[in-house]
Amino acid sequence: MYDFLKTYKESLKKTKILEKSLSHKYIAKYPAKNPRPGRMWFYVYATSWKKPFSCLKNIFGIGMKSITDTYKKGDIKKDYAASKKTWAAHILEYFTHKAKWDEIFSKKAARDAAKKPVKQSEVKKKREEKAKAEKKPVDPNKMLINRSLIRKAWSMYSAEGKKIDAAETSGEVMNIGVKGEKTNGAGNFISLANAIRDKSFFSVDSTDLGTVEIGWNTNGNGLKHIIERRFDETYRKGKGETDVDGIKRNITSLLFQIVENIKHGKPEKGKNENTWNISDKGVTAIVKRDNGKFLLTGFADKAKENEAAETISAVNAKYGYAPE
Repeated sequence: MYDFLKTYKESLKKTKILEKSLSHKYIAKYPAKNPRPGRMWFYVYATSWKKPFSCLKNIFGIGMKSITDTYKKGDIKKDYAASKKTWAAHILEYFTHKAKWDEIFSKKAARDAAKKPVKQSEVKKKREEKAKAEKKPVDPNKMLINRSLIRKAWSMYSAEGKKIDAAETSGEVMNIGVKGEKTNGAGNFISLANAIRDKSFFSVDSTDLGTVEIGWNTNGNGLKHIIERRFDETYRKGKGETDVDGIKRNITSLLFQIVENIKHGKPEKGKNENTWNISDKGVTAIVKRDNGKFLLTGFADKAKENEAAETISAVNAKYGYAPE
């Protein structure tokens, strides 16, 4: 124990001497996972963005496979015209200043402002124009930060970011053309998308109940409740699914089937007063009569979970839905 403490103190002393001798101060330091004399800490400097891969691997445990997978899955090259290295630099920037960016993107206005992808060349052009207007040279050691790309990193690497982004974009990603002919089914996707985007409602005609309203938020229930509950079940509570796009796809198909059940299914009296269950293909739509109106309040699919999963897969295959 004495030898270890002696070695540790000597290492700290060397580290302090090294820090004082550095020509530029580090931005942040992190304890090494496997500390040894001379390497007790890993550092992030203002220029670390130039070599982001080693920092991400050594400090945050994010290897090349993760970076490559998210680069492809997020369409970073197509949407942002950014290289894999630039993408890695933005992931590093997010994690280095995680508290700051989490605080920024916790506000919807900031999320919305940075939601639309901005090409890296556009960001560069704006910086050059600003430098020219201020008659200052562009600092080559200063990272060119694309806020929309930071937001993308936040939505793909932050647990909270994934949840928020999935809830907010599910309405948009549903409004996708279906493959083949335009069928009546496409109308379900468009109506759902509009209701979620506008936080409004639309109506469908049930064979036996008459008009049923499908709203974004019906006294804490409705589409908002269904989306958040389903996402929470599949992503946060460990059902083995971490593919956010895949979860969105399945939620979309689930909502589609709920609408189909309301339109064509046979209502049965529910356990609670003024509620009806409309079941088909493993999925149950729960409808409540409130102040003379029939409202969608929730769903159930646990009783016939396998059948429900097959139904969701069939809807995906039939309509060719794919998230943006």
